[in-house]
Order: sequence, then C-alpha cells, then structure tokens
Amino acid sequence: LEYLWVSDGRNEKSLRDHKGKVVVVDFWATWCGPCIGSFPQVRELQERYKDYDVEIIGATSVQGTHYGSEGQVDVEGKPAEEFKLMQQFMGEKDITWTIAFTKDNVFNPMYGVNGIPHVVIIDTEGKVVENGLHPGIDPEKKYVIIDRLLHDAGKPHPHDDGHGHDHDHDHAH
Repeated sequence: LEYLWVSDGRNEKSLRDHKGKVVVVDFWATWCGPCIGSFPQVRELQERYKDYDVEIIGATSVQGTHYGSEGQVDVEGKPAEEFKLMQQFMGEKDITWTIAFTKDNVFNPMYGVNGIPHVVIIDTEGKVVENGLHPGIDPEKKYVIIDRLLHDAGKPHPHDDGHGHDHDHDHAH
C-alpha cells in the first residue's frame, strides 16, 4: 500500500515502512456507518498495543466527499482539503490510531476488499496472516492472533495469565 497522506504529520510512505511491526490495516471511509460504529473496538485495540510493536492503520482513499460533523462536504478534486478535514475528524471521533490515505482505492483488489470495514493483519515480515476480518469481532480473537505474532517474532506482548484475562501491570499503583 502506497500512502498519499498519513495523519499527525507522520512520514511513512507505504506499508513497507512498518516492517518489523505487526500491522493491523482497517479499510474504511467516512461515509461508512459500520466503519465508524467499530471505532470503539479499534480504539480498544490501539490502547492495548500502544506500547508494543503494533501499528494500527485506518486505510482509506480520496473519496471526493467527506462526511463529518457538518454533514457531507464536497471536496471533489481537492485532496488537500479532504486530508485537512480528516485530521479534524480524527479529533471529533477520538481516533487514536494512524489514518492513511492510500493511492489505491479503499476497495483494494490486492487485499480482496469488496466491502468495508475490512481488516487485514500483517506479521512483522510483511506477510498477510488474516484477511477480511470485521473490526467489530470479538476482541479476544484479534488479541490471540496479534499476541501470537508478537511472540513468534520474539517481541514483547501484553501479559496473559493463561485464563484469557490480561493483567496490565503498568497501571498498578
């Protein structure tokens, strides 16, 4: 995936720049209700992995229309305007993960994206291990996959006591 724009002034140019990390790509768009509806789950994922080698990318493409707090805004042929609205949208919707506009359409044939939301999980070597997940699925399912990939790459991952309960020692007083 080649990027046209990445939120928060980050300078990655493509998916390749995240090699060495587990990457969760969430294909979405501002007009997609179910995509927005799954933001709390994506936020939860971001919160769980923020201190680990996991990158969550909300991948979208230039749509020519932005749906935000002011309703529908026509930005046809004005990508810079659309990017600016996106940065604002991120604040409004409390998007804590990275958003990237990709050169390819959000309905990306390389990843078989026929409908959104559509989640892809990529290992630290850049290999697709899961494709076509819904961001709203049981978070435990995603945790198991991501923790395993981190573990297999010899990287730290959130501690699990073997009963599926996480103990977050960082927040202990």
